[in-house]
Amino acid sequence: MSVFEQDEATGRDVPSVSVHWSGIRPIHQASTASIAGLISGASNAYNVSKYGVVALSEGLRGELAPRGIGVSVLCPGFIRTQILNSRRNLPKRFEGELGALPTSGPLAEQINLIRERLSQGIDPMYVGELVREGIENDWPYIFTDLEFEPMVEARFAAIKQGFDHIRGRNPER
Repeated sequence: MSVFEQDEATGRDVPSVSVHWSGIRPIHQASTASIAGLISGASNAYNVSKYGVVALSEGLRGELAPRGIGVSVLCPGFIRTQILNSRRNLPKRFEGELGALPTSGPLAEQINLIRERLSQGIDPMYVGELVREGIENDWPYIFTDLEFEPMVEARFAAIKQGFDHIRGRNPER
């Protein structure tokens, strides 16, 4: 789901939602981003979209918590899905709008590498169980594995280093 779809899905009706529906559990919004929402890879457009879903989820979590509404964001790594075959879901009115995927060259090699990683990916049923557990326990972030943890740690270390560069300075106001 892109940040634009996420906004459509969340931004319109949230203020009118009631948390106490005759004994039903409190409401919880779970969004799907990607680990690419926390670390940048080779596809800038994809990364921006997923960073946006993470940012929206973080913002909604703080905004909706006083109403008893939880928000989690799923940031999966490689899951054994058909995501590279998503064109199969393209509405008929868009047929012919997208060119064929490359069969040679660097982009084709990258696609084949991703296809291989997906074929060896995590079982979607396991991911579903993690999402259920994350919702029930109000986890802000739901991860599927530890593969990308060092990259996330490196990113946050670099961010902290940026603050360390200016630590002790008094900005003019």
